[in-house]
Amino acid sequence: MIMLQRSHAALALEASAIPRLPDSKTPRLLFIGEGISLAHVARPAVLGRWAREAGYDVAFACGPAYAAVARAEGFDPISLTTILPETFHKRVAAGKFFYTSSELDEYVRAELEIFDRVKPDLVVGDFRLSLDVSTTLAAVPLLSLSNAHWSPVAACRFPPPRAGPMGFLPSALRNRLFDAIRFLALRYFAVPLNLVRRRNGLQELHDFREHFCAGNWCAYLDVPDLYPKLRDGGVKILPAGHFFLGPVVWEPHSQCPLALEVLGPERPLVYVTLGSSGNTDALPDVLRTLVELGCSIALSGVDKAQEAALRRSIPVLEGRCVMAPLFDPRPVLEHARLTVCHGGSGTVYQSLAAGVPVLCLPGNPDQALVAAAAEEQGVGRTIDPADTSVDMLRSIRGVLATMIYCGCCARAARRMSEALARHDTRRRWLEFLSRVEPVPF
Repeated sequence: MIMLQRSHAALALEASAIPRLPDSKTPRLLFIGEGISLAHVARPAVLGRWAREAGYDVAFACGPAYAAVARAEGFDPISLTTILPETFHKRVAAGKFFYTSSELDEYVRAELEIFDRVKPDLVVGDFRLSLDVSTTLAAVPLLSLSNAHWSPVAACRFPPPRAGPMGFLPSALRNRLFDAIRFLALRYFAVPLNLVRRRNGLQELHDFREHFCAGNWCAYLDVPDLYPKLRDGGVKILPAGHFFLGPVVWEPHSQCPLALEVLGPERPLVYVTLGSSGNTDALPDVLRTLVELGCSIALSGVDKAQEAALRRSIPVLEGRCVMAPLFDPRPVLEHARLTVCHGGSGTVYQSLAAGVPVLCLPGNPDQALVAAAAEEQGVGRTIDPADTSVDMLRSIRGVLATMIYCGCCARAARRMSEALARHDTRRRWLEFLSRVEPVPF
């Protein structure tokens, strides 16, 4: 394994720290996205496009589920072995680890075959947990993409599973119990990954977060302002090679235009989207409540059949809601007073960049951690969509009313927008590459 000693100040990296091609050759970068959600393909695809525009030789690999996203960024993606998104999300919902050790073994074999064909000088991976094994075996440097809440030095208070015995406990008791055993869950989730490491003669890692962030470097796709306790000079010291790169938000190149003018300007506009992996169970209740509160709605992520079903079941949406499978949210966010979403980092950052607060209904632990960070910084609120009780519906109505009409979280969201405007992720990314793999000119 290539062992590099670096400061966590991130971009102050020695250009000679890793083996290089001769100066006459352009470095080849291989980006790998694990296709279990749109974000894990979209984020490396955007970074790959930026690198290609800067003169790098770029290859991209992903599974079939979100390959169209990579194609939209100009890549002809290499086919990659991956589990189905449905399999991944069923395991998450059941409180199980995402992969079996045999699946991870197959991942490693597939990656080594791609390395042999592509011969990369640097691999960049997003949620591809086997890459630290395969890149170590191939002696290729690895940059892992992650969010700051998965850092080994973060509090990482991901929620307890609702499946199994814990699902029968009251919410307060379940949370207290899981607080006491969360460290065991982190170790338990590392077991299949450590089995694969042992079979390949590599040292085991302590818990799941170390696997998530493993590599020569780990880039947090966040602004420090959302995670101030991890900020350089804050109360935490980042591990060597870890740094804040900044949010990477993918936007569709072909959008369905929305006829926002049919909604009229007299009602407050709310942007609603539950992304590619959100829990849609609470969506009808949210839409009904927004109409009852006098709002107009721009709803993203529904196809024609879903739109027809929603309009049949909620007739009051007529004239109050525009819907489309996918659209550029920026024109909506220019006028929106609130975003209701699943807590995915892409949507949260899109909204905060526009100074729009977020109400999150997270459907998995990663979304819950993003939502928790937003709530802690006062830019959003969180409601558990799995709780379908009358109290939850009353809570939704109260929170929506407070955020829409009383300006709850609006001031903090505007401050976060200013911080995002100052943070140039693209510039930081190209500065990182120039120190690690400079392009010859």
